[in-house]
Amino acid sequence: MTLKKNPAKGNAATTLEARNLQGRDGRMVLIPAGFVGAQGKDGRMIAIPSGGGSLEGSDGRLVAIPPGSIGIESAKGRVVPKKRW
Repeated sequence: MTLKKNPAKGNAATTLEARNLQGRDGRMVLIPAGFVGAQGKDGRMIAIPSGGGSLEGSDGRLVAIPPGSIGIESAKGRVVPKKRW
């Protein structure tokens, strides 16, 4: 398996082929080719599109933010991706 390291993302590695990753919560998540796996404080693993980002709200949920969007946190602590103006 070949991995492409993106230095701007820190420890995240973009895969050139699909692979399964296991989070600390024990669940296996399929990370498609061209996506990056990210793990929140609660141990959940999510797939983030390459070029996008992730944001964790005060409620502890990790949300993938697609390229060209920003994350806005609601009063309840949930993060919602919104398109940039």
